[in-house]
Amino acid sequence: MRKVRVSSLWLSLSTACPTGDSAGDAVDTGSSGTVAMTPPEPPEPTTSGTASTDGPGETTTGTGETGSTGSGSTGVATGDPSRCGDGVVDPGEACDLGLDNSDAGYCKHDCTLAVCGDGELWIGVEQCDDPGGNDGSFGGCEADCTFAAYCGDGMLHVSESCDAGPLNGTGEHEDGFVACSATCGLEARRMFVSSQAFAGDLGGLGGADLRCRNLAAAAGWSAPETVYAWLADGASSPPSRFVETAPSLPFALVNGRRVADDLADLVAQGPDVGIGLDEQGASWANVYVWTNTGVAGGVFSGTDHCAGWVSTNLELFARTGVNAVAEDDMADWSQTRAWTSKKALTCDRMLRLYCLEL
Repeated sequence: MRKVRVSSLWLSLSTACPTGDSAGDAVDTGSSGTVAMTPPEPPEPTTSGTASTDGPGETTTGTGETGSTGSGSTGVATGDPSRCGDGVVDPGEACDLGLDNSDAGYCKHDCTLAVCGDGELWIGVEQCDDPGGNDGSFGGCEADCTFAAYCGDGMLHVSESCDAGPLNGTGEHEDGFVACSATCGLEARRMFVSSQAFAGDLGGLGGADLRCRNLAAAAGWSAPETVYAWLADGASSPPSRFVETAPSLPFALVNGRRVADDLADLVAQGPDVGIGLDEQGASWANVYVWTNTGVAGGVFSGTDHCAGWVSTNLELFARTGVNAVAEDDMADWSQTRAWTSKKALTCDRMLRLYCLEL
């Protein structure tokens, strides 16, 4: 016996054509004796029952000649059901990689194509894709799925006090500066010269503290209530009224430049550098600052302090310091403690304040 493929059905043929075969009428080829058989019509496909094969070219549903659905109606042929993940791009699918479908690749688990803005990160193509929307907000994504400004990008942003990029949180820092924390804060307490100038009617020591806090708040500091003015009246001086909440931290300018190891070092030795930056990071030099403090940080005068810092009377005086000087004058400025005790000026003058975190 040999087998011949006819119309997708295998038929067993003998070398001699049998007559009256139920499979169809034989056709004499007139040459080799090989015959071709006319196949029977294939059965209608069904949608129910378990198909079985009784022989070549003969199928049944196993539950009924018509493929009943169980309710007496005739079933409708559907073929193999299409589904996402079978590796075939079926109708309604944009792509299908089978088991390789991934929300991190170009063909996602739902057989749609990855696009910027769908909230899924396409690895190797997109830097980020925020499920909440790519609006360019800090720490988020730009509309083109690139990173927006973020802590760790090495650039100083409004909400940060420092950003050393990959050095954040490592404790490493440039010589003369302090380290950046992992959350882009200075590992130090900040100190600045006020961007605004005030006459002697500050509202007492508490009013001076409030002025410093308002400036820190306007600059975006997260805890402005911890900021105080470096100022003395007739009874209280900075060392006597300050309580360090973080004595292990140094003082630094807002750009991270180291000022002193701690409060005791600031009082005893003075700042290592001029207090030349305000709360916004703008530079100032040779400006006078209200202090009424002596070279050792104590009260300079028990009487000359603008009547307890509530008066602008031009006949009243108070001690002042100079915030920063040129490099050539730094040695004398540091040795004489001119930063906090330089000269007396009348209370009608518009001068600055030193402000520091505790």
